[in-house]
This record gives sequence, C-alpha cells and structure tokens, in this order.
Amino acid sequence: PVPDSLWPRVMADPSAIANIIVSKYGDILPLNRQETISLRDGFVLPRSTQCEWLGAAYPVTRRVVNAMFAEAKQKAFCIATDSTGVRVRADGGCRRWGMFVFIADRDHVIFRHAPAQDGQAVDDELRGYRGYLLADASSIFDALYREEHGMTEVGCWSHARRYCLRALETDRERAMEALSLIGMLFRIERECKTVSMPDKTALRAARAGPILDLLDKWVERQRDNVDPRGPLDTAIGYYTNQRDALRRFLNDGRLRLDNNISEAQLRNVVLGRHNWKWFANETGLKWYATYRSLIASCALHGLNSQV
Repeated sequence: PVPDSLWPRVMADPSAIANIIVSKYGDILPLNRQETISLRDGFVLPRSTQCEWLGAAYPVTRRVVNAMFAEAKQKAFCIATDSTGVRVRADGGCRRWGMFVFIADRDHVIFRHAPAQDGQAVDDELRGYRGYLLADASSIFDALYREEHGMTEVGCWSHARRYCLRALETDRERAMEALSLIGMLFRIERECKTVSMPDKTALRAARAGPILDLLDKWVERQRDNVDPRGPLDTAIGYYTNQRDALRRFLNDGRLRLDNNISEAQLRNVVLGRHNWKWFANETGLKWYATYRSLIASCALHGLNSQV
C-alpha cells in the first residue's frame, strides 16, 4: 500500500518541501523571510518547521547527489571546477571553509564543501576520476595533473583575457593587441558552436591554430619590452605558464575555451552572503551543497526543480 506520507511525522508533501528548498537555495530567500511571506498568505509557516522539512528531505536527496557525482567521475569526458570561500560560525567568530563546484559535461552539476579551500580537498573529491579537468590556474589543482591521477589540465581563456584587461590603463596599445587576438578565439568558438562532432574539432583547430601562433609571436616580441612589475608582464607570464593548458581545446571540440560556467554556478553562494552572512554549522553547508546540486542540475537540463 502507498504510505500516508513520504516522510513519517512530516505533514508536508514533496511539493511543499520542494517550494521551501527552491525558495531558499534557488531564489536565496532565507527561512525567516519565507516565514514572513507565509504570514501574508494567511498560513503561518514557522522557520523551525521549514528547517525540520529540510532535514527530512536531506537524507533522500543526498543519496541522489552522491550517485550523480559517482557517475560523473566514472563517465565524464571533462569536469569543470572552481571554488570559493564560505564562512561558518565557530567559537569566537567565523571559520573559513571551501565550497567547490564540479560540472560534468552536460550531465551533472555537483557542489561539495570542505574544511579548507585547498588541494587536499579537491583531490579527495575527484579521486578516481581520469579525464580532462577545466579549471583556473590556482595552485590547489596542480597535484591533480600528476601522472598517477590521470587528469589532463584544460586552461581558461577568460582568465587570460582578464589579465590583459587589467593592463589597459598602463599599456593600452599592446594590451589591445593581445585582447584582439584572444577575441578572435572566442569569435571562432561562437561560429563553430553549431558544427557537429567530429567536424567541430578539425574546423575549430584549423581556424584557431594560426591565431595562437600569432599570439606566441606577439608574446616573444613583447616579453623583454614590458615593465617587469606591470600588469602586462603578469599577463604574459600567465599565458606562458598556462600555454599548454590553454591550447588543450584544440584536441577535442567538446572542450570549452573558458570556465565561466563554474564561476556562474558559484555566484549563488556569493549573492547569498548578503542575505545570510554565514552558515550556522556544517549541517547548513551539507544542505546547501546537496540542494544546490539538484537545482543547478535541473536548470542544466531545462527542468523545473520545484515540480
């Protein structure tokens, strides 16, 4: 027989709990604001009750997200990742934790939290994955590219472009030269977007290769002629250090030029800081990571996460 309710001793059905989850973790409405909204609607829903509902849903939804991540590490061609710091209440103030996002191709978006925003944390999360990893040049990812890990670094051209943008004020003409070449790469990417595989790989590489050769020559000409303490020298250094990773997109048309998708997913965390300031404890981090994984993955597939 069908049970009276999905969760024993919980009067809400899944749609009511889904509304609370999406409002809090999708629309960034803290529980106290949802309580105020319910008061206007004539049915008071105390934040304590809402919290109980979130706690009841977590064990079920956590298993779904864990299965998503396990599948991603087993089957994904490329995982894009990024991280940001989050504050968690502790004795005497707040402690800084890390929130990571992992986007597996067009399949899953997974959030994970860790006590620190460091290499050990991301190594633990991605253990067992062997494939392409799209990330920025942060040192926390360096260990993942060792041979024993089996991951191949893919660089982010948006980060390379930002370094050039910072040089506009001090060396506008030369910075614009680099920006123009990088802009051509993004234009080629847009124009090749609708080309099916494997033709996209060959076409994009054929068109982008000469632009990259021009950029190499530009770097060689400018390397010894820029202010060694200036932002343009920093931009050239970034490109030089990341050159192989930045050219990795030539290998396969499925690889992106930038990691903007990861940064976009973390924007919810950043916006949330203005509403809740900090997480009360690790339980809050667990709930956030699980529910955001489901909401973001639904959006990735064009699904209504509340239904």
